[in-house]
Amino acid sequence: MRVWLVLIAGCTLVKSDKLPPCEESNQPAIETRDPSSGECFANSPCDVSCGPCPEIAQIEGPDCAGPCENLDETTCLATSTCHAAYSDGALGNGSGVTFAMCWDTTPLVPVAGADCANLDALGCAAQDNCVTLLVPDDTGMPPMFGGCADEGSV
Repeated sequence: MRVWLVLIAGCTLVKSDKLPPCEESNQPAIETRDPSSGECFANSPCDVSCGPCPEIAQIEGPDCAGPCENLDETTCLATSTCHAAYSDGALGNGSGVTFAMCWDTTPLVPVAGADCANLDALGCAAQDNCVTLLVPDDTGMPPMFGGCADEGSV
């Protein structure tokens, strides 16, 4: 009885009724921002041509590391492809709206003519003319998406 083991571009093919999961790619993990909380998570790429990928969290959102990171509020608002996020304490603990951080909008695709007030967290994060309102709570959990507004209305 012969057993064949073939290695092709990082994939292991074994004669079996069930494909083995793909190994994680040699590519570095991509830091993606969760537009619902502002937190960053590592999304590990996987080559699906070898079979099913391991179950990993895949978050759709803007990149975490880019030219908009660490910009101040004024620069963030003035820079295309940057998106401002505010902590809306007025909805949470009554402390008012304050600038929280600046996000990149890439690789998200903005919707032309979108009404900021009607966008969900992901749609809002794609627009550089909208701002995200993050609402903190008293439980110590990360702030959550509380709404989207036009730039300059906060």
